[in-house]
Amino acid sequence: MPLAPGTQQTNTSGPGQLLTSVFMNNSCGTAASKDHIVSSPGTITDSLTMLYGTFGYATIIEGFGALDFQYLSGTPSTVSTGVGTSSGTVSGGWALAGYGGDSTYTSGPGRMLFRVGANGDARSVIVQSKDHLYVSAGSTTAWWTQVRRTPGSHGLCNQGGVLSAGMDSCVASICTSDSYCCNTSWDAQCVGEVSSICGRSCANYTCGYSSYSPTFWNDGGTVQLHNNCYNYGKNRRTDTFAQVGRASGEEGGTVDVATVTKHAVNDGLISTTLVQGCPEARELIAMVIKPTSPPDWHWYRRDVNNYWTHKPGSSPATNLDNSGHQITSPETADRGAYTVWGGYFCSCSSATQGAGHAVIN
Repeated sequence: MPLAPGTQQTNTSGPGQLLTSVFMNNSCGTAASKDHIVSSPGTITDSLTMLYGTFGYATIIEGFGALDFQYLSGTPSTVSTGVGTSSGTVSGGWALAGYGGDSTYTSGPGRMLFRVGANGDARSVIVQSKDHLYVSAGSTTAWWTQVRRTPGSHGLCNQGGVLSAGMDSCVASICTSDSYCCNTSWDAQCVGEVSSICGRSCANYTCGYSSYSPTFWNDGGTVQLHNNCYNYGKNRRTDTFAQVGRASGEEGGTVDVATVTKHAVNDGLISTTLVQGCPEARELIAMVIKPTSPPDWHWYRRDVNNYWTHKPGSSPATNLDNSGHQITSPETADRGAYTVWGGYFCSCSSATQGAGHAVIN
């Protein structure tokens, strides 16, 4: 699916051309430029940023689901001269995936875009154009692409509600062979048919529940010393003493609930509550904060027996809290200096120790 357009302009003579349009409209990218006052022959090349598939062909993002796309435009701003400004805001429940703008003119030598981008946050867009030297009346329009997960959709390798044949070519093949998957429920048999019918592997996308197996983590050597509470919580051995946000390029900053939560979500965790739980066989983990100097975070995970375990830094993994009691709830356990509650998250774990599917570093 196309997210955002791009453009490259080259000229063969004269002072050059300037951009007048670059935007998505009904899955088609548009880009335009013009010379200004002095003739400047040249070429313009339109490009697109794509996410899974091509025009008319949808693909489910494994472990996530299908995507809905919308290509919207703001209210055109018409001026007789000077700066024209158009803006827009992403709809509730949707996320900004791309932006662009368009400028037109009705008199004079023309108007050029000089600002196309987010307007102070990730939910609003602003586009501006102006005339140059000579008066040029015209209009300016903001465009943006917004996306959301298709309601009710899920990964092919996860059991859940029915999936539509139009979501993915594999779903279409399974629907043809086994209509139950698209009319009643996407059950374990449907997941198995991802391999038998489509030839795709679910090995890297099927979440599982971990068990308390301290022998793997407490080897007294590489595994124990180079994997911390974040590795253990997400059941992912990296031997890098993984840091929240490092894999997504946002490691560090203030150690508080809001910042650590942001970085954890960037790493692929899903914020949740104890009552809400986790979808698609994802495992529940919990984050707490030590506010005293130096501030720090710590993670617990709920294993398949519903008890909680953790691994403090390079120390051994344990199923006991600071008072030596088995942990039935990280909220009420003795957490020592980690007195600030950070919340629950969902992680795609595995029944195999250290083989969770998290992307951390």
